[in-house]
Amino acid sequence: MIKLSQTSKMPAKSWSIPAGGKYCPGSKGAEVCEGCYAQKGFYHMPTVKAPREHNAEDWKRDGWVTDNVHPGAATGWKKEIKGMPYFRWFDSGDMYHPKLIDKIHAVIIKTGETKHWIPTKMWDVPGTKAIINNLHRYKNTVVRKSAKNINQVINTSHNSAVFTKDVFYSDQYPDVHRCKAPDQDHKCKDCRACWDKRVLSIGYLKS
Repeated sequence: MIKLSQTSKMPAKSWSIPAGGKYCPGSKGAEVCEGCYAQKGFYHMPTVKAPREHNAEDWKRDGWVTDNVHPGAATGWKKEIKGMPYFRWFDSGDMYHPKLIDKIHAVIIKTGETKHWIPTKMWDVPGTKAIINNLHRYKNTVVRKSAKNINQVINTSHNSAVFTKDVFYSDQYPDVHRCKAPDQDHKCKDCRACWDKRVLSIGYLKS
């Protein structure tokens, strides 16, 4: 069964797995992952943990790609990814395994009308860098390479993400788009910058 999430912040559903450990190898030693939001608060609730733990094993089965695109009545979902205008991969966890990335690739190919956003810290992990870059070449997909340290700007000419405790990205780096969520009740509302390839770098406030 495909189990999607709907966070209160975002206008789109997402597919996620647990955060930390083997599911986030790219975050090892990352300053921005200290006090990870996906390892505290409501993420500890059984109803939130259960679908992520389920997904961590479910993706390995045959038929996972097909069920994401055309799930059918057995999945318990009334609407599949196909046809959704926006979709986010990983509001917790990351693309920790090459075979998982390959399957996400297959879903993206079959859902060309959906805009996919994939934040990741796997961009410099051996064995995944090339296939992650391959995902980004699709017009309907934005792979945002997430910075690992506070105020670290990876590359403002590529779709990336910055985390900061101040406003440096608006003062010193005008090319970095400032996330609007902190100014609008911590919600995306009508903003879709994360899914927009034209927005080359986004700055998020690290609390």
